[in-house]
Amino acid sequence: MNPGLKLLRWLKVTLLGGALGLFLVTANFLLWSWLFDANRGGRMRSGPPLRLSAGAVQQELVRVIDSQLSAFRKGDYTGAYAFADSALQAQVSPAVFEHMVKTGYPAIARSRSASFGVSLDNGNEAVVTVGVMSQSGHLLQYHYLMHHEQSGWKISGVVRVRAEGTTI
Repeated sequence: MNPGLKLLRWLKVTLLGGALGLFLVTANFLLWSWLFDANRGGRMRSGPPLRLSAGAVQQELVRVIDSQLSAFRKGDYTGAYAFADSALQAQVSPAVFEHMVKTGYPAIARSRSASFGVSLDNGNEAVVTVGVMSQSGHLLQYHYLMHHEQSGWKISGVVRVRAEGTTI
């Protein structure tokens, strides 16, 4: 391979890696800012408290998440992008979204199945516990952060939950 092409490739990889790192740091900061109000000493957001979701709301939250996971399994990242909330869509293009999911959430991008746990909401925001079975057979826990828009519930973020102990 031509040494000039190696240098160009190295520069591209370095720039892309730096940009992705900066994006992930920013996304993480925005996510935690959404969850915690820094002006109130790190307590949860000042909106209405989250309560156990009613049956119909829980079913809708599960439907949205399961539909996005199904789109990922089919390789339909454009379809999966449609389930992201408007704030996330304003921040990232479909191509960046696809790259972010494939590199940052590989278990979600290629899951075998999902199981749904507790759903909490306040009518405007929700948190849903989701167990995702990876291709390698490992069960990983995530909290899906949801936001209610005019068109219905949308996914605003995903946080990995490091579960310890025994699951029954």
